[in-house]
Amino acid sequence: MNKTFLSLSSASLIAISSLFSLSAASAATTSNNTYENCPGPQMPAMAAMPKNHPHAFGDGTTPSAIGYTLNVVTLPQVSGKTEKFSFKIVQVSSKKPLQTFTSDMGKLLHLIIVSSDYNTYIHVHPSIDANGVFTAYVTLPHNGTYHYFTDFSFPLIKQMQPAQQVVLGGSFSLATSTNFQTSVKPLCSLTEQGYHLALSTTTVPFGHGMLMVNIDKNGTPVAFGTLLGVRAHMVIVSLQGQRYGHFHPLLADGSMSPMWGPVVDTTKSYAKTYADSGLDINPDSSHDDTPGMLDFMTEPPGPGLYMSYLQVVIDGKLHTFNFVLNCK
Repeated sequence: MNKTFLSLSSASLIAISSLFSLSAASAATTSNNTYENCPGPQMPAMAAMPKNHPHAFGDGTTPSAIGYTLNVVTLPQVSGKTEKFSFKIVQVSSKKPLQTFTSDMGKLLHLIIVSSDYNTYIHVHPSIDANGVFTAYVTLPHNGTYHYFTDFSFPLIKQMQPAQQVVLGGSFSLATSTNFQTSVKPLCSLTEQGYHLALSTTTVPFGHGMLMVNIDKNGTPVAFGTLLGVRAHMVIVSLQGQRYGHFHPLLADGSMSPMWGPVVDTTKSYAKTYADSGLDINPDSSHDDTPGMLDFMTEPPGPGLYMSYLQVVIDGKLHTFNFVLNCK
C-alpha cells in the first residue's frame, strides 16, 4: 500500500500531513506547499460557535481511567480469519462490569483496532450480553502488533452534561510484535480514483483547532450520506504512544452534531439492539446541506503526530481517508 501525505496548519493543528487510501493502488500529485501557500476551501460563516466540545476521560494509552478498567476476555489468535474479541468494562470500586451506558451515536461502545503500521483500521460496535461482556468478530489481515481502543459514555448525575466519554486502550500481538515506522511528506492535496481531497484550517475560540476537508469528484463536490446519523467520523491515533480522539463534523449552522441518546440498562434485554446493523449506513445524500465540505472542531489529546481515519458515505458506500496530523 503506497502512502501519500498532506500538510497544513492552525492554532492547535500547526501542520497537517495526510494519507488518502481507497485502494491498494495509489496515484497522487506531490507538492512542497506549506500552510501559507496551500490552496483550498475556506470555512463558511457560522451562526453559532460550539461551547460544549466534549472532553474524554482517558486517552487510550492505558486500560484504566477514572475508576473503569478494560478487562480482555478473549483476543484474536490467528490472522486472516474471523476471530472473537471479547472484553468487559469493570468498575474498580465494585469490581462489577459496567452495564449502564449513555448511547453515543446510537451505540453503547465503539471498538477501534489499528495495526502498528497504521494500514489496518477497524471500527465496529460489539454486542453485549447479560453479564456485561462485549463481543465483536474481527478479521486481522496480517501478523504483528495491533492497538485497540474502547470509546463509551456513562450517565452523569446532577451535571450539566448528560454523559461523559471514557477512552480505554491496550495492545496485543499476533505471532510477532513487529512495529513499523511511518514517514511523512508534506502535501496540500491529492487525487485518487477520481476523488480529490483538499484540506485547510483556521482558528476558532476556546483553543480548539478547525480542520476543514473538501472532497470532490471530477470537480463536483460529493454529497455525503450518513454513518450512525452523521456525515463523517474522524478517529485520530497518535503515532507516538497511541493517544486517541474521536470527532464528528459540525452541522451547517456551525453547531455540534448531537452525540448522546437515552441511558441504556443492558441487563434489560438490550444485548443485540446496539450492535452493528445494516441500518448504520444511510446512502440518502439528498439532505446534505454542504456537499463536499466537512468542518471539524478538533482537540487532540496532546502534541505529536496522529494518524487520522476519516470515514464518509459516498454513493452509498463507506470510504476511508487517512491523514497524519502534526499537532503542536
